[in-house]
Amino acid sequence: MKESLQGIDKTCILHESWDSEDGVRSRNILPYNLSFSQGVVTLNGSSAYATFTRSLNGVYSVRFRLTALSPSATQYLLDCRALNGTGYIRIDSTTAVSASSGTIYVDGVATSTISANSKEIVVAGISLVSNLGYIGRINTSGVNYLNGSIDLWEVYNTTLSVSMVTNLKNNAEYKPLAPRFPLILSVDALSGVIQNRANATAIVNTAVNVVRSGSIWSMLFPSSGASLSLGSYNSLTGDLSLTGWIFPLGYGTSNAGKIIDNTKLKIGLSNTNSVLNVSSDGSTVVSGATNGIVIGRWQHIAVTRTSSGVVNIYINGVLSGSANQASGTPASGSTIYLGATTTSNYFNGKMGDIEVFQGILSQAEIAQKWSSEKSKFNL
Repeated sequence: MKESLQGIDKTCILHESWDSEDGVRSRNILPYNLSFSQGVVTLNGSSAYATFTRSLNGVYSVRFRLTALSPSATQYLLDCRALNGTGYIRIDSTTAVSASSGTIYVDGVATSTISANSKEIVVAGISLVSNLGYIGRINTSGVNYLNGSIDLWEVYNTTLSVSMVTNLKNNAEYKPLAPRFPLILSVDALSGVIQNRANATAIVNTAVNVVRSGSIWSMLFPSSGASLSLGSYNSLTGDLSLTGWIFPLGYGTSNAGKIIDNTKLKIGLSNTNSVLNVSSDGSTVVSGATNGIVIGRWQHIAVTRTSSGVVNIYINGVLSGSANQASGTPASGSTIYLGATTTSNYFNGKMGDIEVFQGILSQAEIAQKWSSEKSKFNL
């Protein structure tokens, strides 16, 4: 049984296979009177449940995969209302499931109707606040125990779309959806060689190194003097979305190291409030949330920018700062640089999988990219 709390990807909090020998290996989950067999946990409807202490505060999606269910009046799948928390998912009758908020899916279909043959329940967009949650029981003792068997429990930090729920049901695990737009730029060092997979223009590499840490290949920009010149094959004036991974070692030269720059479109760091900055005209600057950038850690960044200059910034799949910020009217730039503004504002740190799409990715698509790629960066 698994729990995942950081995007649409499964970080094991409960042991992946529950059986009578292994039991639970988690400091966040405490089982009571549960029975384990062949990766399945059985709740007896009278005394079996589990508690979890992972802090929740926001809008999530919760998924239960069932191998057996005996629905009856008022059985709780999840209750987060202990210690002044909020949010629950429960079975209300032999044919219905309800939740405190969100959209309910049963076996991949938007419905609250259940039966003993139901195999999967998802509640997308449920508001949860919790420091102590209960699986299989109401938060007050002695009543409303779940009678059934579960082999998977997951929590996602986003509202799953219909297509995501369908993917989960059909594939039993998250399946990335292909982005809807063509790539303008795709620079990485995954094969040990820096390359632009989206364009054949030769890259001019000035002092950027390819480094490997375990399975992670990345591009190291050792601050002053290091950059990649990608050519001027695209003006970057239309609708676009940039996504990528950065591991800043500092804020770069002048405390304003650039991730990408073509003299007009500028995306980079600032040590003032530790933010990600964006400009579409070379002078108007908008920013992500204060302290959104963390030095010495891999983080996923994404920027969507419309052809009129409306910008949204995302860190690790989540909106950072205000929505729909005006970054100036996009203007045609010149040579596209990674890691610098021609010969200044050098980035200090590592980058990986820098991509620019010709269109506006949705927040769900950005969350998908963060969660489906993060395992490559040991997250």
